[in-house]
Amino acid sequence: MKSSVIVQFRSYINVVWGTKVQNQEAFAYMKGFPATFFLTERRAIVVGEFLEKKGWLRKKIHHKIIFEAGLQHLKEYQINIFPEKKIFTGFISFHPHNQMGEGAIIQFLKMRPEIGDVIKKHLSKLNIKHPIEDTGIVMVDSQAPLLQTWLNERLGIKTKYSLTLPKKKRKKFLFF
Repeated sequence: MKSSVIVQFRSYINVVWGTKVQNQEAFAYMKGFPATFFLTERRAIVVGEFLEKKGWLRKKIHHKIIFEAGLQHLKEYQINIFPEKKIFTGFISFHPHNQMGEGAIIQFLKMRPEIGDVIKKHLSKLNIKHPIEDTGIVMVDSQAPLLQTWLNERLGIKTKYSLTLPKKKRKKFLFF
């Protein structure tokens, strides 16, 4: 079944699902991890692939995550937009369902104000007549299939998912 994507944006996100999946209950870091957030009429989806730094002279760990929550299980949400303080954050929390336990949450560490407004507008007038029962999906690391393939199958549409954030200005080094 086709789903229409209301919001799709790439940012730094933290995710907590509250139950043990691959011996982890969350991907929560001080600065978050790079991921793409999708909001459809009935679901909130986070997909991401990143490297976790473990310290000096230690190998980085490659992580992959697919997190899908049903909006019919929405507990609360808050979008904080304070342009004068340059704060654009928010969160969406969910009641337990399927693989998600108590305290399941998506935390946005950086977002553009117009995206926050669209999310807030959609969640405030949420009216789900035909909820999707097979939500509450969490797949981590080796469990997670190719992200692009899973998104295309799950949403029923071709979405463009990129693994990298926009390029920042690179410092140029001169070697003599």
